[in-house]
Amino acid sequence: MNRHFICALLALLVIAMLGGCDRPNAGNNERSYEVRGIVRAPISSEGSIMVEHEDVAGLMPSMTMPFKVQNVAEAADFKAGDGVAFTLILGDGYSHITGLRKIEATSVKLPQPEPRPAGEHVKRVKEGDIWPVFELVDQTGKDMGSGDFAGALTLVDFIFTRCAVPDYCPLMTSHFLEIEKALAEDPAKGNVRLLSVSFDPMDTPDVLRQYAEAKGAGWTFTTGEPEEIDKLTKAFGVRVEEEGGTLNHSLCTALIGPDGRILHLWRGNKWKPQEVVDAIHAALQTQQ
Repeated sequence: MNRHFICALLALLVIAMLGGCDRPNAGNNERSYEVRGIVRAPISSEGSIMVEHEDVAGLMPSMTMPFKVQNVAEAADFKAGDGVAFTLILGDGYSHITGLRKIEATSVKLPQPEPRPAGEHVKRVKEGDIWPVFELVDQTGKDMGSGDFAGALTLVDFIFTRCAVPDYCPLMTSHFLEIEKALAEDPAKGNVRLLSVSFDPMDTPDVLRQYAEAKGAGWTFTTGEPEEIDKLTKAFGVRVEEEGGTLNHSLCTALIGPDGRILHLWRGNKWKPQEVVDAIHAALQTQQ
């Protein structure tokens, strides 16, 4: 399979950045970062505002993501297209923003967009459907396709390693770590596989390998050609949009049966590891 990945220098930069994101905290000590960007969607009913932001020095590159607002009243007057500046607070497993203020939108410096290949229409799957046939490559550089997971229960999520907001991709990885530990301690776990699919072209196999090692993750991390990634993200309803060179995405986690049939879909980040472990146990019992 031909691989078209970002140069090694960029990969090393990402790895260095990941190391910075994983700096240990003393107790519940918080870190703060000043952020500037453009509002892409106003305050939601869940208290989050969608912002396409500039690079955040020492934390993460420019991307589009929802930020949880500590004081909802601060965001009440913001609408799509407004320039905004605020303070991002990161703690142990949580994040929020405060001190929102309007700035000139023309002063915000965002990267220029890069062309993204147009993918064919892909039907969105639901529980009971068969997941798509795919060809990817894992963190060791080995080709990895849907056939490699046949006969096993497979738990799959969609992440990217540059994501630094605790309650998004890092939370998904943390949940998988908890699930992996629970299954390792369960002699009746059966044949269960965990799979994380990255939709970021900068996540080369080597970046994924070092990410997995840094997290202590023993499962499979994969990347692939843009058309293969697009096929999977669209099928599972994971919105991945490149805006000005940034990534805006949603979350989906799925449990796949040994026959490739989708048993459960969890959208967003509200699910708990024990809920998934219980679903895995229930699926295992039906196979006995």
